[in-house]
Amino acid sequence: MKFKGLAAAVAALMLAGPAMAVTCTNTASFGNMGPPAARYFGDIFFDVGSFTDCYSFTLSASSDSFGGTVTWDTSANQLDITVNTVSLYRGSSLIGSDSSAAAFAFDNLAAGSYVLAVAGGVTAGSGRFPSPVGYAGGISTIAAAVPEPESYAMLLAGFVGVGAVSLRRKKI
Repeated sequence: MKFKGLAAAVAALMLAGPAMAVTCTNTASFGNMGPPAARYFGDIFFDVGSFTDCYSFTLSASSDSFGGTVTWDTSANQLDITVNTVSLYRGSSLIGSDSSAAAFAFDNLAAGSYVLAVAGGVTAGSGRFPSPVGYAGGISTIAAAVPEPESYAMLLAGFVGVGAVSLRRKKI
């Protein structure tokens, strides 16, 4: 009986543990990203393979972030590149991931340390010329929107109204 309880406790701890951190093939630091701030990033590749480039940064206040990536290669190139995902981690926890890497956004970020991970792959193309391929991108942070006191007053008035209507219906 005690063994079942111990096994259940161990299973619960394993499920509640943090997500695995990202494994980076290349790293860089943006330093403090405010808000507000903007940084540019990118990489160049000469060989076939997959990549996960990681860019670490800190936020000194709560913020929203947005950005995008573009890739470059010529149609006559021997290599092709694809950026598959842009993900954001806080410590070892995944905050969010966007498979439309051309434009991404991560909202309601608290102050702290983060890692932006850009993942993709370089494959063999059908071209004739051996030139490099790559990607470039940017990320910006802005202060998170804080509702005005009037917004809270309207929200409270709405709850009071819904409550009054529901009480009236119960009496009828």
